[in-house]
Amino acid sequence: MTRNLAFPFALSLALLASCSSLAPSKPTAELSASAPVVEVGRMISLSLRLGMPGGPPRITWSASSGTILPTLVDNEVDFLAPAEPGESRIVATASSGGRKIGAEAVVKILPAGGLKKTAEVIVEVDCGSLEKVWVDPAHPAENFAPPLKIKGTFSLDVDTGEAQAGGSWPSYAMFDDGSHGDRVAGDGIWTMRFVFQKTRTKVYFAFDDANAYRPGFESGLAWRLKLAWRGVDEAGAGEVSDANNLFFIPDRDQVVAWTADMAAKSGMHAEAPK
Repeated sequence: MTRNLAFPFALSLALLASCSSLAPSKPTAELSASAPVVEVGRMISLSLRLGMPGGPPRITWSASSGTILPTLVDNEVDFLAPAEPGESRIVATASSGGRKIGAEAVVKILPAGGLKKTAEVIVEVDCGSLEKVWVDPAHPAENFAPPLKIKGTFSLDVDTGEAQAGGSWPSYAMFDDGSHGDRVAGDGIWTMRFVFQKTRTKVYFAFDDANAYRPGFESGLAWRLKLAWRGVDEAGAGEVSDANNLFFIPDRDQVVAWTADMAAKSGMHAEAPK
Protein backbone atom coordinates (compact mmCIF):
# COMPACT_ATOMS: atom_id res chain seq x y z
CA MET A 1 0.00 0.00 0.00
CA THR A 2 1.43 3.35 -1.05
CA ARG A 3 0.95 6.30 1.35
CA ASN A 4 0.14 9.71 -0.11
CA LEU A 5 2.63 12.18 1.37
CA ALA A 6 1.80 15.10 -0.91
CA PHE A 7 -0.61 16.82 1.47
CA PRO A 8 1.67 16.74 4.58
CA PHE A 9 4.55 18.03 2.41
CA ALA A 10 2.45 20.89 1.04
CA LEU A 11 1.32 21.75 4.56
CA SER A 12 4.89 21.89 5.81
CA LEU A 13 5.81 24.29 2.99
CA ALA A 14 2.87 26.49 3.84
CA LEU A 15 3.83 26.53 7.51
CA LEU A 16 7.44 27.39 6.58
CA ALA A 17 6.27 30.27 4.41
CA SER A 18 3.98 31.51 7.17
CA CYS A 19 6.75 31.41 9.73
CA SER A 20 9.06 33.23 7.34
CA SER A 21 6.54 35.99 6.85
CA LEU A 22 6.23 36.37 10.60
CA ALA A 23 9.99 36.87 10.99
CA PRO A 24 10.81 40.46 12.06
CA SER A 25 11.89 42.60 9.08
CA LYS A 26 14.76 45.06 9.25
CA PRO A 27 13.43 48.59 9.75
CA THR A 28 14.28 51.19 7.10
CA ALA A 29 14.16 54.98 7.09
CA GLU A 30 14.69 57.52 4.32
CA LEU A 31 14.70 61.28 4.88
CA SER A 32 13.97 63.50 1.90
CA ALA A 33 13.65 67.26 1.41
CA SER A 34 11.41 69.08 -1.04
CA ALA A 35 14.60 70.85 -2.24
CA PRO A 36 18.30 70.23 -1.52
CA VAL A 37 19.02 73.97 -1.25
CA VAL A 38 17.11 76.87 0.28
CA GLU A 39 17.72 80.58 0.71
CA VAL A 40 18.21 82.10 4.17
CA GLY A 41 14.93 82.64 5.98
CA ARG A 42 12.96 80.48 3.52
CA MET A 43 11.14 77.21 4.16
CA ILE A 44 11.17 73.69 2.69
CA SER A 45 9.38 70.44 3.63
CA LEU A 46 11.03 67.35 5.09
CA SER A 47 9.53 63.88 4.91
CA LEU A 48 10.55 60.64 6.64
CA ARG A 49 9.61 57.43 4.83
CA LEU A 50 9.58 54.47 7.23
CA GLY A 51 9.51 50.71 6.93
CA MET A 52 9.05 49.79 10.56
CA PRO A 53 6.86 47.08 12.15
CA GLY A 54 4.79 47.76 15.22
CA GLY A 55 2.55 50.61 16.21
CA PRO A 56 2.87 54.23 15.12
CA PRO A 57 6.46 55.31 15.73
CA ARG A 58 7.56 58.26 17.81
CA ILE A 59 9.69 60.58 15.66
CA THR A 60 12.10 63.23 16.92
CA TRP A 61 13.70 65.85 14.67
CA SER A 62 16.80 67.99 15.06
CA ALA A 63 18.75 70.44 12.90
CA SER A 64 22.26 71.80 13.37
CA SER A 65 20.96 75.23 12.32
CA GLY A 66 17.57 76.59 11.41
CA THR A 67 14.22 75.62 12.91
CA ILE A 68 12.07 72.47 12.68
CA LEU A 69 8.36 73.30 12.52
CA PRO A 70 5.63 70.66 13.02
CA THR A 71 2.88 70.06 10.47
CA LEU A 72 -0.44 68.18 10.46
CA VAL A 73 0.99 65.51 8.13
CA ASP A 74 2.37 62.30 9.65
CA ASN A 75 6.15 61.92 9.36
CA GLU A 76 6.51 65.38 7.80
CA VAL A 77 7.83 68.72 9.12
CA ASP A 78 8.82 72.09 7.71
CA PHE A 79 12.36 73.44 7.94
CA LEU A 80 12.91 77.19 8.30
CA ALA A 81 16.41 78.08 7.11
CA PRO A 82 18.63 80.17 9.42
CA ALA A 83 19.65 83.76 8.73
CA GLU A 84 23.20 82.85 7.76
CA PRO A 85 24.32 80.87 4.67
CA GLY A 86 25.99 77.50 5.14
CA GLU A 87 24.75 73.96 5.67
CA SER A 88 22.30 72.37 8.10
CA ARG A 89 22.47 68.71 9.12
CA ILE A 90 18.97 67.43 9.80
CA VAL A 91 18.38 64.18 11.71
CA ALA A 92 15.10 62.29 12.14
CA THR A 93 14.92 59.40 14.63
CA ALA A 94 11.96 56.96 14.81
CA SER A 95 11.35 54.58 17.71
CA SER A 96 8.68 51.87 18.14
CA GLY A 97 8.45 48.62 20.10
CA GLY A 98 11.93 48.98 21.49
CA ARG A 99 13.44 49.55 18.07
CA LYS A 100 15.05 52.76 16.91
CA ILE A 101 16.21 53.92 13.49
CA GLY A 102 17.43 57.24 12.17
CA ALA A 103 18.05 59.04 8.89
CA GLU A 104 19.72 62.32 8.05
CA ALA A 105 20.02 64.86 5.24
CA VAL A 106 22.17 67.91 4.61
CA VAL A 107 20.50 71.04 3.26
CA LYS A 108 22.58 73.82 1.75
CA ILE A 109 21.64 77.35 2.83
CA LEU A 110 22.18 80.04 0.19
CA PRO A 111 22.24 83.83 0.61
CA ALA A 112 19.06 85.74 -0.18
CA GLY A 113 18.52 85.63 -3.93
CA GLY A 114 20.89 82.72 -4.29
CA LEU A 115 18.35 80.64 -6.21
CA LYS A 116 17.62 83.37 -8.72
CA LYS A 117 19.13 82.91 -12.17
CA THR A 118 19.36 86.63 -12.72
CA ALA A 119 21.20 89.41 -10.91
CA GLU A 120 19.77 92.93 -10.69
CA VAL A 121 22.51 95.55 -10.60
CA ILE A 122 21.57 99.15 -9.83
CA VAL A 123 24.24 101.77 -10.62
CA GLU A 124 23.74 105.12 -8.89
CA VAL A 125 25.79 108.33 -9.03
CA ASP A 126 25.05 111.27 -6.75
CA CYS A 127 25.75 114.05 -9.24
CA GLY A 128 25.15 116.66 -6.56
CA SER A 129 28.64 115.75 -5.39
CA LEU A 130 30.10 116.57 -8.81
CA GLU A 131 30.29 120.34 -8.39
CA LYS A 132 33.52 122.36 -8.33
CA VAL A 133 35.56 119.26 -9.08
CA TRP A 134 39.30 119.70 -9.55
CA VAL A 135 40.33 118.12 -12.87
CA ASP A 136 43.66 119.81 -13.65
CA PRO A 137 45.33 123.18 -12.98
CA ALA A 138 43.53 124.78 -15.92
CA HIS A 139 40.17 123.33 -14.83
CA PRO A 140 40.08 123.48 -11.02
CA ALA A 141 36.30 123.75 -10.53
CA GLU A 142 34.35 121.78 -13.13
CA ASN A 143 30.62 121.14 -12.72
CA PHE A 144 28.44 118.23 -13.77
CA ALA A 145 26.44 118.89 -16.95
CA PRO A 146 23.50 116.51 -17.54
CA PRO A 147 22.73 113.98 -18.74
CA LEU A 148 25.01 111.46 -17.07
CA LYS A 149 25.87 108.52 -19.30
CA ILE A 150 27.23 105.08 -18.47
CA LYS A 151 29.38 102.99 -20.78
CA GLY A 152 31.18 99.71 -20.43
CA THR A 153 31.67 96.10 -21.46
CA PHE A 154 27.98 95.26 -21.60
CA SER A 155 24.99 95.46 -23.89
CA LEU A 156 21.67 96.73 -22.58
CA ASP A 157 18.01 96.90 -23.52
CA VAL A 158 17.20 100.15 -21.75
CA ASP A 159 13.43 99.56 -21.77
CA THR A 160 13.54 96.15 -20.06
CA GLY A 161 16.88 96.41 -18.25
CA GLU A 162 18.00 93.10 -19.74
CA ALA A 163 21.78 93.15 -20.05
CA GLN A 164 24.59 90.90 -21.19
CA ALA A 165 28.19 90.95 -20.07
CA GLY A 166 30.54 91.73 -22.94
CA GLY A 167 30.55 94.64 -25.34
CA SER A 168 32.70 97.37 -26.85
CA TRP A 169 31.84 100.25 -24.52
CA PRO A 170 28.47 101.44 -25.84
CA SER A 171 27.09 104.51 -24.05
CA TYR A 172 23.63 104.87 -22.47
CA ALA A 173 21.95 107.86 -20.84
CA MET A 174 21.14 107.31 -17.16
CA PHE A 175 17.94 108.48 -15.44
CA ASP A 176 16.88 110.87 -12.67
CA ASP A 177 13.15 110.77 -13.37
CA GLY A 178 11.98 107.97 -11.08
CA SER A 179 12.28 105.29 -13.78
CA HIS A 180 14.78 102.55 -14.71
CA GLY A 181 15.60 101.86 -11.07
CA ASP A 182 15.82 105.53 -10.05
CA ARG A 183 14.24 105.86 -6.63
CA VAL A 184 13.40 109.58 -6.47
CA ALA A 185 12.89 111.82 -9.46
CA GLY A 186 14.96 115.00 -9.58
CA ASP A 187 17.11 114.32 -6.50
CA GLY A 188 20.37 114.51 -8.43
CA ILE A 189 21.08 110.77 -8.16
CA TRP A 190 21.33 109.40 -11.68
CA THR A 191 20.58 105.70 -12.04
CA MET A 192 20.64 102.75 -14.40
CA ARG A 193 19.13 99.31 -13.79
CA PHE A 194 20.65 96.15 -15.28
CA VAL A 195 19.31 92.59 -15.17
CA PHE A 196 22.05 90.09 -16.04
CA GLN A 197 22.01 86.33 -16.22
CA LYS A 198 24.22 85.54 -13.25
CA THR A 199 27.87 85.34 -14.21
CA ARG A 200 31.31 85.74 -12.66
CA THR A 201 32.44 87.80 -15.65
CA LYS A 202 33.76 91.24 -14.75
CA VAL A 203 31.70 94.07 -16.23
CA TYR A 204 33.84 97.20 -16.65
CA PHE A 205 32.16 100.59 -16.58
CA ALA A 206 32.82 104.33 -16.73
CA PHE A 207 30.81 107.52 -17.11
CA ASP A 208 30.46 110.61 -19.27
CA ASP A 209 28.51 113.85 -19.12
CA ALA A 210 27.97 116.97 -21.23
CA ASN A 211 30.74 119.00 -19.58
CA ALA A 212 32.58 120.87 -22.36
CA TYR A 213 36.10 120.03 -21.19
CA ARG A 214 36.96 116.74 -22.90
CA PRO A 215 40.63 115.76 -22.66
CA GLY A 216 40.04 112.11 -23.68
CA PHE A 217 37.29 109.54 -24.26
CA GLU A 218 35.04 111.23 -21.70
CA SER A 219 34.70 114.60 -20.06
CA GLY A 220 37.40 115.71 -17.67
CA LEU A 221 34.87 115.60 -14.85
CA ALA A 222 33.89 111.98 -15.65
CA TRP A 223 37.55 111.02 -15.84
CA ARG A 224 38.12 112.58 -12.41
CA LEU A 225 35.09 110.69 -11.06
CA LYS A 226 36.63 107.41 -12.22
CA LEU A 227 39.94 108.19 -10.51
CA ALA A 228 38.22 109.27 -7.31
CA TRP A 229 36.00 106.17 -7.19
CA ARG A 230 39.00 103.91 -7.69
CA GLY A 231 40.74 105.62 -4.82
CA VAL A 232 38.01 105.24 -2.20
CA ASP A 233 36.40 101.92 -3.16
CA GLU A 234 39.21 99.57 -4.08
CA ALA A 235 37.74 96.72 -2.00
CA GLY A 236 34.12 97.23 -3.04
CA ALA A 237 31.97 96.97 -6.14
CA GLY A 238 34.08 99.57 -7.93
CA GLU A 239 37.28 97.62 -7.51
CA VAL A 240 40.38 98.65 -9.44
CA SER A 241 40.77 96.41 -12.46
CA ASP A 242 43.78 95.38 -14.47
CA ALA A 243 42.68 97.91 -17.11
CA ASN A 244 42.40 100.73 -14.53
CA ASN A 245 38.63 100.83 -14.93
CA LEU A 246 35.89 100.19 -12.40
CA PHE A 247 34.02 96.90 -12.55
CA PHE A 248 31.29 94.90 -10.89
CA ILE A 249 30.56 91.17 -11.02
CA PRO A 250 26.85 90.42 -11.65
CA ASP A 251 26.66 87.24 -9.61
CA ARG A 252 24.07 88.63 -7.15
CA ASP A 253 21.63 91.50 -6.68
CA GLN A 254 23.58 94.62 -5.73
CA VAL A 255 23.71 98.39 -5.73
CA VAL A 256 26.86 100.00 -7.09
CA ALA A 257 26.79 103.59 -5.87
CA TRP A 258 28.85 106.76 -5.85
CA THR A 259 27.76 108.83 -2.84
CA ALA A 260 28.38 112.28 -1.39
CA ASP A 261 30.36 110.65 1.45
CA MET A 262 32.64 108.96 -1.07
CA ALA A 263 33.15 112.30 -2.83
CA ALA A 264 34.12 113.96 0.46
CA LYS A 265 36.62 111.20 1.23
CA SER A 266 38.11 111.23 -2.26
CA GLY A 267 39.52 114.75 -2.19
CA MET A 268 38.17 115.37 -5.71
CA HIS A 269 37.25 118.94 -4.81
CA ALA A 270 40.88 119.84 -4.16
CA GLU A 271 43.98 119.82 -6.31
CA ALA A 272 45.16 116.26 -7.01
CA PRO A 273 48.28 115.26 -5.05
CA LYS A 274 51.51 115.56 -7.00
